Amino acid sequence: MTTCKHPQHARCEFCDPLGRMNVAVDGNGDPQALRPQADNPSRRGMLRGAVATSVGAVGALASAGWAGNSMARGEGGKLGLSQHYYVPANDQTVHWGYFSKNLKPQVEIESGDFVTLETLTHHAGDDFDRMTKGDPGAESVFFWDKTRKGVNRRGAGPMNGKLGAGDGQGVHICTGPVLIKGAEEGDVLEVRIIDVTPRPSANPAHAGKTFGSNAAAWWGFHYNELTTEPKKREVITIYQIDAREDKNWAQAVYNFQWTPQTDPNGVVHATIDYPGVIVNH
Repeated sequence: MTTCKHPQHARCEFCDPLGRMNVAVDGNGDPQALRPQADNPSRRGMLRGAVATSVGAVGALASAGWAGNSMARGEGGKLGLSQHYYVPANDQTVHWGYFSKNLKPQVEIESGDFVTLETLTHHAGDDFDRMTKGDPGAESVFFWDKTRKGVNRRGAGPMNGKLGAGDGQGVHICTGPVLIKGAEEGDVLEVRIIDVTPRPSANPAHAGKTFGSNAAAWWGFHYNELTTEPKKREVITIYQIDAREDKNWAQAVYNFQWTPQTDPNGVVHATIDYPGVIVNH
């Protein structure tokens, strides 16, 4: 059995305590590997790609690499050797606020393989100390000074947008893409999410904790219907989540009203109109 190189293998549901991937799955992430399946000889049949998503790992990896193997059913119900890949989230593996078929795949997999993907919230700049500091991946993505940004394009808009490259027309940070070998235009892909794990704070001052941000912002339903002053205000609430997964709820830590923020390029953001601006507390 191949040793798992997953940096958080102890949290993998399909790795044993020694880091060896030893579960039998059917290509959908289900444990009934020997369950009979109807034969489907058509390659237009549904390609099965199981993706394990974990946002908890913060290990600094340079690139994706296979981490282990397991028996899995692929197309046509045949048992085969399934590989396990790992893709970290950093300035080399993410794109911000858009999709594009021209992006280079971060990893290429066979139908039925597993991929663990690190993810980042685009609101990590709302509290740098809790959600960015000490995390090499997050720091590389959110880096921004007068000379460069870790990830320059943020959105699908023009590169010379008035708010910044991409003009904030799309805000979410995407890790990938992942290419499934043999998939063609028009195919239907089945993707199973096996597990989701919170990304813990890498700041020693907040060890064992995970944080998230909720923005009651200008695009929200109630923004123009507020009854108290100041009206048309944006409020950020920082929440704490138990990174050890002993508690299944979030607890509000504090909130603050958004005030005009000036980014390193001198652009003033009177509202939350461009992702990744580090809030000056």
